[in-house]
Amino acid sequence: PGRHGLGRQAQARGEAEQEQEQEDLKGSRPAPPARGEDVRLKHTLSLREAIQGGPIAIEHHDGSLLTINVPAGARDGEVLLVAREGLPSSSPGGVPGDLILTICVEHDSDPDLTRDGLDLTLQLPVTMPEAILGARISIPTPHGSCVMTLPEGLHSGARLRLREMGIWRDGARGDFYVVIQIQSPTHLTERIRQIAS
Repeated sequence: PGRHGLGRQAQARGEAEQEQEQEDLKGSRPAPPARGEDVRLKHTLSLREAIQGGPIAIEHHDGSLLTINVPAGARDGEVLLVAREGLPSSSPGGVPGDLILTICVEHDSDPDLTRDGLDLTLQLPVTMPEAILGARISIPTPHGSCVMTLPEGLHSGARLRLREMGIWRDGARGDFYVVIQIQSPTHLTERIRQIAS
């Protein structure tokens, strides 16, 4: 029994020594190359630019221009991450950092257009004859011009909808609303008098 006990102790001692050798080897491994620092930038877009999305040019840290694609319907404060476009690593073989771009949207850049989530609302000026008699008017939407039929007898503040012609993003589609603003004529022509009578 004593011999067996010594055998078990010797085996345990051998395993401990192997584990220590492995730990020593781990400790002697060189640290991985340092990663470059991230670069944080801000870029301002008008409301229409944010709605449309598309490529924008950003000045890179080395002075060159970097093209970044902004998704349609970008939101104020939205953050875009461009991998490995930050500062280079200070260590040989290290990867660059990332470029972190924050989008700033000027919501007051277009006083006639407002945004609510994926929905858009346009204040549309129309003449008095168009409001009284009805008309067909071309409406600029993010997806091209769309002809809208104005019914007869519209009043200022009337709200019309173009379904699913707002912002498209992540599989969802917003609506495009038109709010009628009747423009008072500077002088009354005979035709306007006849229409209004």
